[in-house]
Amino acid sequence: MPPKQLIEAFELLISGPKPMTTLASDLLGTRLQNDSAAILSDPDFLRTAVSVLEAAASADDQDDYWWGQALQHLADCAPGPAAQIALRTILGESWHKQQQATAVLARIASRAPDIAIDTFGPSILDRNSSWKWQVGEFREIFESLPVEAVSRWLDQAGVVGARRIARHLPRLAVVNGQPIVPALTEMVLRRFGDDSKVLNEFTAGVHHLQMTWGNLSSVYEGHRKIAEQFLNHPVAAIREWAAQEISSSRRMETQAEKDEEDRGW
Repeated sequence: MPPKQLIEAFELLISGPKPMTTLASDLLGTRLQNDSAAILSDPDFLRTAVSVLEAAASADDQDDYWWGQALQHLADCAPGPAAQIALRTILGESWHKQQQATAVLARIASRAPDIAIDTFGPSILDRNSSWKWQVGEFREIFESLPVEAVSRWLDQAGVVGARRIARHLPRLAVVNGQPIVPALTEMVLRRFGDDSKVLNEFTAGVHHLQMTWGNLSSVYEGHRKIAEQFLNHPVAAIREWAAQEISSSRRMETQAEKDEEDRGW
């Protein structure tokens, strides 16, 4: 179907009394699979694609695959509008689309970090929408952002901004026996880690929605052993986190061992 006819079809699908947003986004996603850059170079088609994705963003359904694919193609050609749609989706009600939108916003963050931060930064600080960023999993976005871009944003947002993003900072890890602190995490905790709320948010986010396997006692033992590697880190907030993590993990490990023994595991 030629682009002009597609535009007419999309307008009909999303403008009726009961918009057929799922069908429209599925059609758009499949159409953009081949040569999306050329198709979206048409200003009229680009505007229509944005309208379709915006209309479908608020639909609380599970038909998110082609919508997400189309949003990715849009992000490659027009990161600004794509970031706005992704943010609207993250602040919306569709859990499935929120996952897709987070991945797209992370993609934009790695390629056009200033556009990404300018888009979602105000919502993180806004009292009416900031709670959305506290209950979801958005680490992927912050792992994609360059340290310099986040640092510039924090110059303006200050400690309040640090409190809002602390739970999404990249996780500390031990690789080949060596403790690794991601550069973004170290920067934020070095600058703002003396604030108790920043440290509490970071601590809350370390294991937020983290999946584990095996006996709980072994899981907590693993957490404790990782934290022990950071007790001598030069950043005071990281040392404090490590001490708290060790204490908490040891307590939970002891309780889990008792429960496992009582159950004969």
